[in-house]
Amino acid sequence: SSGINAEYGDPVVMGNINKPQNMSLIDDITFGVYQDSEVAKVIQQLEHKKHLAIEEERYELAKRLKQAIGDLYSVGEKLGRLEREKKAAVAEENYDLAQARKVQADEIRVVVFEQLNIRSLLQVDRLPTDDTPKVLVRSPPHQLPALTDHPPPNLPSPQPGVPYQQPPSAVPSVLSAHSEALSSEPQRVVNSRSSDRPIPTLANKTAQELEEQEPETPARDPDGPDEHSMKVAHDLNNAVELFTQRTVACLFCKQFALRDKGMTEISAVLAELDTSAPNYSIRGLVQVFKQAFTDPVHTTLTLNLDTFKTLIKRDVLSKNHTVELCNQTLPILLKRVGENVRNRELIVSSFLELSKTTHLSESPTIPNISVSVCKEKNPKVLAGRLALLDNLLEKAGPNNAYSVDLVMKFVAPALSNTSREVRDAGIKITQQMYRQFGDPVRKYLPKDEPVLRKKQLIWKKIFESFDEIDGKPVHKPNEPSAEEKKAAQVAALKAELASLREMAASANIDVPEELQPGNEHMKMGGGKKKKKKGPAAGKPAPIPEEKTDAGELEDTLDKTCMFCNEHNDKFNAETLDVHFWRSCPMLSRCAHCSQVVEIAGTSTHLLTECSARDKFSACGECQLAIATGDKHTCSTVPGAGETLCPLCQVPVRDGEEGWRDHLMGDKGCSRNPRRS
Repeated sequence: SSGINAEYGDPVVMGNINKPQNMSLIDDITFGVYQDSEVAKVIQQLEHKKHLAIEEERYELAKRLKQAIGDLYSVGEKLGRLEREKKAAVAEENYDLAQARKVQADEIRVVVFEQLNIRSLLQVDRLPTDDTPKVLVRSPPHQLPALTDHPPPNLPSPQPGVPYQQPPSAVPSVLSAHSEALSSEPQRVVNSRSSDRPIPTLANKTAQELEEQEPETPARDPDGPDEHSMKVAHDLNNAVELFTQRTVACLFCKQFALRDKGMTEISAVLAELDTSAPNYSIRGLVQVFKQAFTDPVHTTLTLNLDTFKTLIKRDVLSKNHTVELCNQTLPILLKRVGENVRNRELIVSSFLELSKTTHLSESPTIPNISVSVCKEKNPKVLAGRLALLDNLLEKAGPNNAYSVDLVMKFVAPALSNTSREVRDAGIKITQQMYRQFGDPVRKYLPKDEPVLRKKQLIWKKIFESFDEIDGKPVHKPNEPSAEEKKAAQVAALKAELASLREMAASANIDVPEELQPGNEHMKMGGGKKKKKKGPAAGKPAPIPEEKTDAGELEDTLDKTCMFCNEHNDKFNAETLDVHFWRSCPMLSRCAHCSQVVEIAGTSTHLLTECSARDKFSACGECQLAIATGDKHTCSTVPGAGETLCPLCQVPVRDGEEGWRDHLMGDKGCSRNPRRS
């Protein structure tokens, strides 16, 4: 009715093309990926025989072929997995595992072929006719050899042409089965196609040879390393050749007692180490100590480090091998300096001892390792590494291998770290390097500017410490100024005067009226010299010595300028301030802040106290305060114990008498406007 003229049974009309029930297993896209190559070829041959049996209407034979193909398909996937594991083991150079997987695959292949009677199925012409059908019992999947490193037990040889019946016992070994098969009458496989080739078997080997190839599994030692540790140690070929696999495996055990035992055995071998022996290699030592330095137990790590230091101190290794061993292993210790205090002290002391050995003291190995680039962000690790560097610098002393460029490239980033402990350690090392090398250290730091000192305290602290090292005047925040010191002296003198008053009152001595408490305003009056007055009527005469001392002390305090020593009876609190402000030749007013300061301390005032101190900097030669941007030439350089006058730039000897002679003498400073 549809107008299509097609014969009955046409696959296009009947819809038999690409029907799932008519698709073969070999048509699956994953067939060639996951199947064993040998099994895949057998499946293809059986699939061809099945189609021939269907065409000849031998359905009993087709049924048997279908069952065999299904069993071979599942077994082929297991063999394919073994083949992939064997290739992976070869890539990792684990040849023992590769050999085990090869033996397993051969055993499974032979056992399955004999169980399913593949030879008879491939020889179609020798199969019995369908008139005497035989029942084929399929082997359950769980009765196939297990995919383990141990070979299956013995398997008896089946008779040719007789269907196989699964015995109740476990699957026998392929080795005995194969030996019996070899002794029986050989059977030739008839290939239906010229392109097919015989399945490779173990026919050319005897059972004794197969047993010799069987891998032996050593017995587990309860007091020795576990299987995992043995496998890990097996990959360290150089270390195994030098110390044996069992000794190296002890270093990878979970029990610290076994790790101690392993290192003790290694120490015994190193005590008799011969570098000319054929089994010696520096790579073996590197492999051992790389693992040893990662031990988390402090006592075991101490033992490992002692063994390492003993080896280096004995000078058994050549200098090149010593340097290579340290370069490969010591960086592991640098990552552990931040774990705890005990490990830090142990590692620091070990580095100090190693730096004094014969080979390492002559090479820059330890300095290069200690200042190597640190990518660790943990502040404890950074602080530990800086502490290690500080100790090494202190022990190395001058003329060492720690150059400015080497150290400051490592320390400079630590000065900006967010951790205070790291910054303090970096500041300490920077100051130590500045004492030794001086100005070259500054090029690794920001430019010293007043604005930077004012905004960031860390740079202020660093640059002020540089000034202090250079001998420049530095005003410390907690240190009192010159005015505060003199005010403290005046207060001490007034306290002494009060004690004298108490002494006079206790001795019934007549105290002058101007020295009575509360009459301080009277103390500022009088002339240049006080006239002695007689004792008042009816009162005992005062003691002359005590009265004289009290009067002189009062004159010194209240009627004498503490700077120029000018004595004037008219001096009082107000007149002294006027004297300081206008006429004292030892003082001058600051042109920037209008504060009255000593001429001798003008440079210190401009650099530390003045509100305009950001505009001044100290000259490196004459130490005078120079305005920023001004061109300054030192006409005179002061000698030892001398300071340049800021007015006339003439050297003046230090001390009050020297400055008083220069500023007030007849031949003194010609630029002092208050000089009479």
